[in-house]
Amino acid sequence: MNKDQVKGALQKAGGHVEEAAGALVGDAALKSAGQEDQIKGDAREAWGNLQEAGDGLIDRARVAKADAEIKAARAKAWDREHEVKVELPADEKTPEAKSPEKPGEDQSAEQSQGEKKNVA
Repeated sequence: MNKDQVKGALQKAGGHVEEAAGALVGDAALKSAGQEDQIKGDAREAWGNLQEAGDGLIDRARVAKADAEIKAARAKAWDREHEVKVELPADEKTPEAKSPEKPGEDQSAEQSQGEKKNVA
């Protein structure tokens, strides 16, 4: 229980006493003041309940965040342990590795090879 819940419950109890005293002596103002204190006590107690529920949600969110961080770290560790490395043979390098020095050289070499095949 937080302080608003306790104060609300005490104010409500005081309101019951005040209302009973007003009814006993026949004082309508004292009786209505007791009822007012009961309503105020209920409201304060409800506010305390709401605060406590909010604190509970915040705590649950913190726990969920910590769990998610732990799971993410475990997943990264598993990925590092089970990493698959693929190496291409030397003759299957990427196209960037085979790029000609000058753009026109490669085309002229292909044309000259084609001419040699046609001649033969």
